[in-house]
Amino acid sequence: MMNSKFNIEINDKYAVIGLNDDQLGGSDALEFTNLINDLKLKNLNNVVCDLNNVKLMNSSGLGMLVAALSSFKKVNTKFTLVSIPDNIMNLITMTHLDKVFEIRANQEEVINSLDK
Repeated sequence: MMNSKFNIEINDKYAVIGLNDDQLGGSDALEFTNLINDLKLKNLNNVVCDLNNVKLMNSSGLGMLVAALSSFKKVNTKFTLVSIPDNIMNLITMTHLDKVFEIRANQEEVINSLDK
């Protein structure tokens, strides 16, 4: 499943949200929220959000990720952030969200943990 800003891969154990744009926040909030709501309906155990392509994130982008985490927690779906660029990780750490989110180095790390 792919749209302009997001690429979604879904299999039995997890879904991966790939962000195609280098910015997260602002005009894509509604599209991201709709995507999260669609994924919630699929009753997945794990959703991975790959931030590798994100170069800029504003407070709206942080809010989008927090809202996604909250939505997935309500349906017992684990939400993990991966491949976070240093400048985005600094923002997440500065706002203490590194204590809230499950964060892994890359998709493979999450996938390998699911196979155990």
